[in-house]
Amino acid sequence: MSNLLQPFIKGKSVHPTASVFANGLRNCTAMKSPSSSSSSHDSSILPPKQKLINPATARPHDYYYHPTPSPQLQYALHSAKEAQIAWGERSPPERAAILRRAAEIMSKNVDLLREMETLDTGRTIKETEYDVLEGVECLNYYAGVANSLGGHVYNLPGGRGANLAYALREPLGVTLGIGAWNYPLQSVLWKSAPALAFGNAMIFKPSEYTPSTALW
Repeated sequence: MSNLLQPFIKGKSVHPTASVFANGLRNCTAMKSPSSSSSSHDSSILPPKQKLINPATARPHDYYYHPTPSPQLQYALHSAKEAQIAWGERSPPERAAILRRAAEIMSKNVDLLREMETLDTGRTIKETEYDVLEGVECLNYYAGVANSLGGHVYNLPGGRGANLAYALREPLGVTLGIGAWNYPLQSVLWKSAPALAFGNAMIFKPSEYTPSTALW
């Protein structure tokens, strides 16, 4: 968890220090950008910024990040534990509605996301557009799964339903996702969507080489 990232765009802080997915929103620390007057954390204490390289050109592009300092990792964990309480209590239909809303937001930002993915990975726009659209499908799929969740009733030995037992599905709790460099956007969705659908909060650590879309 020591490599959770703080990406910036063109010198402005636009993403959270550590992504904590729950309650339908990303719950995160507030970072102080050059234009911000106040914040819970001073960006001057961050480690030196790390440039992101477009593999297709071998040149830096507009996105960069700061590795997250240890105190903010503890904040991320604390935040996730708090978010888990409310998220785990949400009904499956509520979780499904939030996942569908996330899919809707992604579908309205395909052009931006495919460009970010292309800059990070060096892949073609055609390929990265497919990745974004598949990510939308992933969210919608697990929204459907969330709506189908339920327990089971078992007929135990004894005959004619004299003895029944039932099983309930309950969230496991806070989970941790670690992203891959080659499919960064899909990686975060493949891990977070099923966790969220089943009522689990998630802390996600993207690849330090391709973090932009994962923390969008």
